[in-house]
Amino acid sequence: MCALASFAAYWQTSSALTWGADYLRTVAGLSATGAGLVTMGAGLTSALVLLIFGFLAQRSRRAGGTIGQSARWAGAATVVAGLSVAGFALTGSTTVKVVLAVGPTLLSAVVLVPAQAACGRITPPAQRGVVLGALTFVYSLAGVLSPLVVGGLTTGAHLASGYRTDYLLTAAPVTSAGLLTALLVRPERDAARLGVSASAPL
Repeated sequence: MCALASFAAYWQTSSALTWGADYLRTVAGLSATGAGLVTMGAGLTSALVLLIFGFLAQRSRRAGGTIGQSARWAGAATVVAGLSVAGFALTGSTTVKVVLAVGPTLLSAVVLVPAQAACGRITPPAQRGVVLGALTFVYSLAGVLSPLVVGGLTTGAHLASGYRTDYLLTAAPVTSAGLLTALLVRPERDAARLGVSASAPL
């Protein structure tokens, strides 16, 4: 589940950062400068969101919270992101698109934080590096595949409809992955079932 959620989130982020400026310029009607500024703002917001959520998750753990609790919050944020991506595709307002692009659509990135922590928690220390490396490999594939798929969908005369299809196809797995993460990711429970000690260093 963590790999699926991370893949969906990274797919959305990669797609937005690679093709977002082109969409805003060619479909939404922004100038090249305006589209570039929105894309830059989205990149900065994404990094800021990750830093803030990582800080809050760490603070929660120190206060006695669990990785599962962080996963529930991250899952809820990812659902909001997925619904925002669908709203971005469906709205005709450029202003709303810009607000969504630099705001709630980027919340899916936070799922990467509990995903890595959860995988580390359920894995014995000797295998932890391999498991985390495999998780990174899986979600990094989205960074390669997403731009290629979007490029294929938007080739030729179907530019606007191709982008619309891409955003809606992206919204579905992001929303679903967020919901499943919130409902199913319980690493402490799974670690106990697998016999991984809570004292094993992360």
